This record gives sequence, structure tokens and C-alpha cells, in this order.
Amino acid sequence: MSYQHIIDLAQGAKGKDEFDYRAEFINMDRSSAALQVNIPRQPEQSLDSVKLNLQGFASKLRLNLLC
Repeated sequence: MSYQHIIDLAQGAKGKDEFDYRAEFINMDRSSAALQVNIPRQPEQSLDSVKLNLQGFASKLRLNLLC
């Protein structure tokens, strides 16, 4: 489900909004959509190095738990 779809659903169901909670939800969703568009994707190589670091950390943790 896209941000725009969520915004459309929320606007259609807004109704009476005495405390502006529903309007605030719509504004937060718009902000989230804007942030997602502006955040550059990380190259796959960077993600692979993070995975390797986590694997190394997990194996060190297992060794420490065995001692």
C-alpha cells in the first residue's frame, strides 16, 4: 500500500476531527512519503558488509557465551 493510497483513505474517512488527530495523521503520512523519496538507496555492497559484520558479531557472541 502506497503513502498516497493511505492519504486518500484517511482523507475519505476524516469526518469530524475535533482535536485534529486525523489531520495530523495525514500530515505525518505526507511527511513520511516526502522523506522516503529523498532518502537515497544504499548500494548493495554496503548492505553485504553490514551482514558480514553482524555475522562476525554473532559468532563472537556465541564464543563468549561458551567460555
